[in-house]
Amino acid sequence: MAAARGFAVMARAKFNIRLEVGARRPDGYHAIRSVIADLGLADGLEFSSATDFQVDCDDPTIGREDNLAYTAARHLSVDLPAVRVFIEKRIPQQAGLGGGSADAASILRGIALASAQLGRPIAHEALVAAAIKTGSDVPACLVPGLKSVEGRGEIVRRLDIAPPPWGVLLLKPVGGVETKSGYRVLDESRVDPILDPESSDSIERLTIALKDHDFAATCALAHNDFQAPIEAAYPMIADVRHRLEAAGAATTILCGSGSCVAGLFPSVDDAQAAALRLTLSTGEWSCATGFAS
Repeated sequence: MAAARGFAVMARAKFNIRLEVGARRPDGYHAIRSVIADLGLADGLEFSSATDFQVDCDDPTIGREDNLAYTAARHLSVDLPAVRVFIEKRIPQQAGLGGGSADAASILRGIALASAQLGRPIAHEALVAAAIKTGSDVPACLVPGLKSVEGRGEIVRRLDIAPPPWGVLLLKPVGGVETKSGYRVLDESRVDPILDPESSDSIERLTIALKDHDFAATCALAHNDFQAPIEAAYPMIADVRHRLEAAGAATTILCGSGSCVAGLFPSVDDAQAAALRLTLSTGEWSCATGFAS
Protein backbone atom coordinates (compact mmCIF):
# COMPACT_ATOMS: atom_id res chain seq x y z
CA MET A 1 0.00 0.00 0.00
CA ALA A 2 1.34 3.41 -0.94
CA ALA A 3 2.17 5.75 1.92
CA ALA A 4 2.30 9.54 1.98
CA ARG A 5 5.73 11.10 2.42
CA GLY A 6 6.34 13.05 5.60
CA PHE A 7 6.18 16.84 5.57
CA ALA A 8 5.44 19.83 7.81
CA VAL A 9 2.84 22.59 7.58
CA MET A 10 2.87 25.92 9.43
CA ALA A 11 -0.33 27.16 11.11
CA ARG A 12 0.04 30.94 11.32
CA ALA A 13 -1.55 33.00 14.09
CA LYS A 14 -4.13 35.45 12.78
CA PHE A 15 -4.19 39.15 13.60
CA ASN A 16 -7.36 41.17 13.07
CA ILE A 17 -5.96 44.61 12.29
CA ARG A 18 -9.51 45.90 12.03
CA LEU A 19 -12.57 44.00 13.27
CA GLU A 20 -16.13 45.29 13.05
CA VAL A 21 -18.96 43.15 14.41
CA GLY A 22 -22.63 43.49 13.50
CA ALA A 23 -25.79 41.95 14.86
CA ARG A 24 -26.41 38.28 15.44
CA ARG A 25 -27.80 36.71 12.27
CA PRO A 26 -30.75 34.28 12.07
CA ASP A 27 -28.25 31.40 11.86
CA GLY A 28 -26.79 32.41 15.24
CA TYR A 29 -23.57 33.85 13.86
CA HIS A 30 -22.58 37.52 13.87
CA ALA A 31 -21.94 39.56 10.74
CA ILE A 32 -18.34 40.74 10.65
CA ARG A 33 -16.08 42.91 8.56
CA SER A 34 -12.34 42.54 9.05
CA VAL A 35 -8.84 42.84 7.66
CA ILE A 36 -6.66 39.96 8.84
CA ALA A 37 -2.92 39.35 8.62
CA ASP A 38 -0.83 36.24 9.24
CA LEU A 39 1.86 36.55 11.89
CA GLY A 40 5.25 34.92 12.13
CA LEU A 41 4.07 33.15 15.28
CA ALA A 42 2.83 29.70 14.26
CA ASP A 43 1.98 26.21 15.39
CA GLY A 44 3.74 23.38 13.56
CA LEU A 45 1.94 20.36 12.08
CA GLU A 46 4.08 17.33 11.31
CA PHE A 47 2.59 14.75 8.91
CA SER A 48 4.07 11.25 8.92
CA SER A 49 3.03 7.86 7.58
CA ALA A 50 0.78 5.77 9.86
CA THR A 51 -1.59 2.82 9.77
CA ASP A 52 -4.64 5.09 9.95
CA PHE A 53 -5.52 8.76 10.33
CA GLN A 54 -4.47 10.17 13.72
CA VAL A 55 -4.19 13.61 15.30
CA ASP A 56 -2.03 14.19 18.38
CA CYS A 57 -0.85 17.34 20.14
CA ASP A 58 1.93 18.22 22.55
CA ASP A 59 -0.61 20.11 24.70
CA PRO A 60 -2.20 17.49 27.00
CA THR A 61 -5.18 19.76 27.67
CA ILE A 62 -6.33 19.35 24.07
CA GLY A 63 -8.10 16.03 23.63
CA ARG A 64 -7.61 14.12 20.38
CA GLU A 65 -11.23 14.34 19.25
CA ASP A 66 -11.83 17.74 20.88
CA ASN A 67 -9.14 19.23 18.66
CA LEU A 68 -10.55 21.63 16.07
CA ALA A 69 -8.06 20.23 13.56
CA TYR A 70 -9.55 16.75 14.01
CA THR A 71 -13.04 18.20 13.55
CA ALA A 72 -11.99 19.91 10.31
CA ALA A 73 -10.57 16.65 8.95
CA ARG A 74 -13.85 14.84 9.66
CA HIS A 75 -15.80 17.61 7.92
CA LEU A 76 -13.95 16.82 4.69
CA SER A 77 -16.16 13.74 4.27
CA VAL A 78 -13.51 11.87 2.26
CA ASP A 79 -11.38 8.81 2.92
CA LEU A 80 -8.63 10.32 5.04
CA PRO A 81 -5.04 9.31 4.28
CA ALA A 82 -3.17 7.04 6.67
CA VAL A 83 -1.10 9.74 8.34
CA ARG A 84 -0.30 10.83 11.86
CA VAL A 85 -0.58 14.56 12.40
CA PHE A 86 1.36 15.88 15.38
CA ILE A 87 0.58 19.46 16.40
CA GLU A 88 3.27 21.44 18.17
CA LYS A 89 1.46 24.30 19.91
CA ARG A 90 3.00 27.75 20.06
CA ILE A 91 -0.13 29.90 19.77
CA PRO A 92 -1.84 30.24 23.17
CA GLN A 93 -5.47 29.25 23.62
CA GLN A 94 -8.29 31.74 24.27
CA ALA A 95 -6.06 34.56 23.09
CA GLY A 96 -7.95 35.75 20.01
CA LEU A 97 -5.06 34.66 17.76
CA GLY A 98 -6.99 31.87 16.06
CA GLY A 99 -4.66 29.03 17.03
CA GLY A 100 -7.29 26.31 16.78
CA SER A 101 -8.64 27.73 13.52
CA ALA A 102 -5.12 27.95 12.08
CA ASP A 103 -4.51 24.31 13.00
CA ALA A 104 -7.81 23.35 11.38
CA ALA A 105 -6.99 25.16 8.14
CA SER A 106 -3.47 23.74 8.07
CA ILE A 107 -4.62 20.18 8.58
CA LEU A 108 -6.99 20.61 5.64
CA ARG A 109 -4.09 21.80 3.47
CA GLY A 110 -1.93 18.95 4.73
CA ILE A 111 -4.58 16.31 4.05
CA ALA A 112 -4.95 17.69 0.53
CA LEU A 113 -1.18 17.38 0.00
CA ALA A 114 -1.01 13.85 1.43
CA SER A 115 -4.02 12.77 -0.63
CA ALA A 116 -2.47 14.22 -3.79
CA GLN A 117 0.69 12.19 -3.11
CA LEU A 118 -1.50 9.10 -3.06
CA GLY A 119 -3.25 10.00 -6.30
CA ARG A 120 -6.49 11.09 -4.60
CA PRO A 121 -6.67 14.86 -5.13
CA ILE A 122 -9.20 16.85 -3.11
CA ALA A 123 -10.95 19.80 -4.76
CA HIS A 124 -10.25 23.20 -3.22
CA GLU A 125 -14.01 23.72 -2.92
CA ALA A 126 -14.17 20.73 -0.57
CA LEU A 127 -11.50 22.30 1.66
CA VAL A 128 -13.44 25.57 1.78
CA ALA A 129 -16.70 23.76 2.62
CA ALA A 130 -15.01 21.86 5.45
CA ALA A 131 -13.45 25.08 6.73
CA ILE A 132 -16.83 26.84 6.84
CA LYS A 133 -18.39 23.91 8.71
CA THR A 134 -15.57 23.89 11.25
CA GLY A 135 -15.59 27.51 12.42
CA SER A 136 -15.96 31.14 11.40
CA ASP A 137 -12.20 31.88 11.46
CA VAL A 138 -11.12 28.76 9.56
CA PRO A 139 -11.87 30.00 6.01
CA ALA A 140 -9.68 33.07 6.61
CA CYS A 141 -6.87 30.88 7.97
CA LEU A 142 -7.13 28.78 4.81
CA VAL A 143 -6.07 31.83 2.76
CA PRO A 144 -2.43 32.88 3.31
CA GLY A 145 -1.23 36.44 3.74
CA LEU A 146 -3.36 39.56 4.15
CA LYS A 147 -7.07 39.23 3.47
CA SER A 148 -10.40 40.95 3.95
CA VAL A 149 -13.26 38.98 5.50
CA GLU A 150 -17.02 39.50 5.50
CA GLY A 151 -20.25 37.60 6.15
CA ARG A 152 -19.82 35.39 9.20
CA GLY A 153 -16.25 34.80 8.09
CA GLU A 154 -16.90 32.71 5.01
CA ILE A 155 -16.37 35.51 2.46
CA VAL A 156 -12.60 35.85 2.17
CA ARG A 157 -10.72 37.96 -0.37
CA ARG A 158 -6.97 37.64 -0.55
CA LEU A 159 -5.21 41.02 -0.74
CA ASP A 160 -2.28 41.30 -3.13
CA ILE A 161 -0.15 43.13 -0.57
CA ALA A 162 3.39 42.41 0.54
CA PRO A 163 3.65 41.92 4.30
CA PRO A 164 4.73 45.14 6.03
CA PRO A 165 8.06 45.10 7.91
CA TRP A 166 6.53 46.21 11.21
CA GLY A 167 6.83 44.46 14.54
CA VAL A 168 4.02 43.10 16.69
CA LEU A 169 4.43 42.60 20.42
CA LEU A 170 1.82 40.24 21.87
CA LEU A 171 0.98 40.18 25.57
CA LYS A 172 -1.58 37.81 27.07
CA PRO A 173 -2.71 38.00 30.68
CA VAL A 174 -3.17 34.92 32.82
CA GLY A 175 -6.85 34.47 31.98
CA GLY A 176 -8.36 33.74 28.59
CA VAL A 177 -11.62 34.76 26.98
CA GLU A 178 -13.81 32.10 25.41
CA THR A 179 -15.19 33.29 22.07
CA LYS A 180 -18.81 32.77 23.13
CA SER A 181 -18.21 34.80 26.27
CA GLY A 182 -16.60 37.57 24.24
CA TYR A 183 -19.60 37.83 21.93
CA ARG A 184 -21.98 37.81 24.88
CA VAL A 185 -20.12 40.69 26.51
CA LEU A 186 -20.15 42.59 23.22
CA ASP A 187 -23.87 42.02 22.61
CA GLU A 188 -24.81 43.10 26.13
CA SER A 189 -22.82 46.33 25.75
CA ARG A 190 -24.60 47.60 22.63
CA VAL A 191 -28.00 48.99 21.71
CA ASP A 192 -27.69 49.10 17.90
CA PRO A 193 -25.15 46.52 16.67
CA ILE A 194 -25.81 46.99 12.95
CA LEU A 195 -22.68 47.32 10.81
CA ASP A 196 -22.38 50.86 9.51
CA PRO A 197 -22.38 50.71 5.68
CA GLU A 198 -19.99 53.67 5.65
CA SER A 199 -17.47 51.78 7.76
CA SER A 200 -16.47 49.83 4.66
CA ASP A 201 -14.61 53.01 3.72
CA SER A 202 -12.35 52.43 6.74
CA ILE A 203 -11.61 48.93 5.49
CA GLU A 204 -10.69 50.32 2.07
CA ARG A 205 -8.48 53.03 3.55
CA LEU A 206 -6.76 50.44 5.76
CA THR A 207 -6.13 48.26 2.73
CA ILE A 208 -4.49 51.19 0.96
CA ALA A 209 -2.40 52.01 4.04
CA LEU A 210 -1.17 48.43 4.23
CA LYS A 211 -0.36 48.36 0.53
CA ASP A 212 1.63 51.59 0.90
CA HIS A 213 3.25 50.31 4.10
CA ASP A 214 1.98 53.50 5.75
CA PHE A 215 2.60 52.72 9.43
CA ALA A 216 0.98 55.86 10.86
CA ALA A 217 -2.20 55.46 8.78
CA THR A 218 -2.45 51.77 9.68
CA CYS A 219 -2.13 52.56 13.37
CA ALA A 220 -4.85 55.22 13.05
CA LEU A 221 -7.22 52.78 11.31
CA ALA A 222 -6.55 49.75 13.55
CA HIS A 223 -9.75 49.00 15.47
CA ASN A 224 -11.61 46.22 17.24
CA ASP A 225 -15.28 46.48 18.27
CA PHE A 226 -14.60 44.01 21.08
CA GLN A 227 -11.95 46.13 22.76
CA ALA A 228 -13.93 48.57 24.94
CA PRO A 229 -16.53 46.09 26.27
CA ILE A 230 -13.95 43.33 26.82
CA GLU A 231 -11.66 45.71 28.73
CA ALA A 232 -14.61 46.76 30.90
CA ALA A 233 -15.47 43.14 31.65
CA TYR A 234 -11.86 41.96 32.08
CA PRO A 235 -9.78 44.70 33.76
CA MET A 236 -6.56 42.69 33.43
CA ILE A 237 -6.80 43.18 29.65
CA ALA A 238 -6.87 46.96 30.06
CA ASP A 239 -3.79 46.61 32.27
CA VAL A 240 -2.03 44.65 29.53
CA ARG A 241 -2.83 47.40 27.03
CA HIS A 242 -1.44 50.08 29.34
CA ARG A 243 1.79 48.12 29.76
CA LEU A 244 2.24 47.77 25.99
CA GLU A 245 1.69 51.50 25.59
CA ALA A 246 4.26 52.17 28.32
CA ALA A 247 6.68 49.88 26.46
CA GLY A 248 6.44 52.15 23.42
CA ALA A 249 3.74 50.64 21.19
CA ALA A 250 2.54 53.11 18.55
CA THR A 251 -0.96 51.67 18.95
CA THR A 252 -2.53 48.70 20.67
CA ILE A 253 -5.41 46.50 19.64
CA LEU A 254 -7.22 43.59 21.25
CA CYS A 255 -6.66 40.35 19.33
CA GLY A 256 -10.03 39.00 18.22
CA SER A 257 -12.29 38.64 21.25
CA GLY A 258 -9.25 38.48 23.54
CA SER A 259 -7.53 38.04 25.83
CA CYS A 260 -4.23 38.81 24.06
CA VAL A 261 -3.39 42.42 23.16
CA ALA A 262 -1.07 43.40 20.30
CA GLY A 263 1.18 46.43 20.20
CA LEU A 264 2.41 47.71 16.83
CA PHE A 265 6.01 48.87 16.36
CA PRO A 266 7.87 50.25 13.32
CA SER A 267 10.08 47.15 13.13
CA VAL A 268 10.46 43.67 14.59
CA ASP A 269 13.66 44.85 16.28
CA ASP A 270 11.66 47.58 18.03
CA ALA A 271 9.10 45.01 19.17
CA GLN A 272 11.84 42.72 20.48
CA ALA A 273 13.47 45.60 22.35
CA ALA A 274 10.11 46.52 23.89
CA ALA A 275 9.60 42.91 24.95
CA LEU A 276 12.75 43.17 27.05
CA ARG A 277 11.19 46.12 28.88
CA LEU A 278 8.14 44.10 29.92
CA THR A 279 7.98 42.44 33.33
CA LEU A 280 5.76 39.38 33.12
CA SER A 281 3.74 38.05 36.02
CA THR A 282 3.47 34.31 36.60
CA GLY A 283 1.28 32.76 33.92
CA GLU A 284 1.47 35.66 31.48
CA TRP A 285 2.69 35.08 27.93
CA SER A 286 4.44 37.39 25.48
CA CYS A 287 5.92 37.13 22.00
CA ALA A 288 7.60 39.61 19.67
CA THR A 289 6.88 38.73 16.06
CA GLY A 290 6.11 40.27 12.68
CA PHE A 291 3.88 39.90 9.64
CA ALA A 292 4.32 36.68 7.68
CA SER A 293 4.35 36.42 3.90
